[in-house]
Amino acid sequence: MFPSAELYAGGYPQTIYDKPLDEIIEFLRPSVDAFVNAGLSIGQAHAPAPSIISFRPEIKEYTTNILIKVIGVCAYYKIPYLVVHGCCLLEKEKTLDYDDIEKLNRDYFKEFIPYLKES
Repeated sequence: MFPSAELYAGGYPQTIYDKPLDEIIEFLRPSVDAFVNAGLSIGQAHAPAPSIISFRPEIKEYTTNILIKVIGVCAYYKIPYLVVHGCCLLEKEKTLDYDDIEKLNRDYFKEFIPYLKES
């Protein structure tokens, strides 16, 4: 099962992002070194998805901690841009209107400003 599918199903997947930041950085080092050795640089990274599952507010802390670590990885490897997807909705959540979703995303992304300023 894909990690995001586990989150939807109620589980917490075991991924590299459950490790401390220094272990994540070391895990990624061979891949980053391969880029650098080939004369390339990494222009952007992609955060694991989903960032928010609106009908599962209890996993917010889990996904927030992962995103903070990804910001740390980007800062360490000097990756200037990070793609982060906002709220993921399912068919049963059609009661949320655009303004509700926008507020949910805006409030969530504001939490990362201090970490982004550090990086």
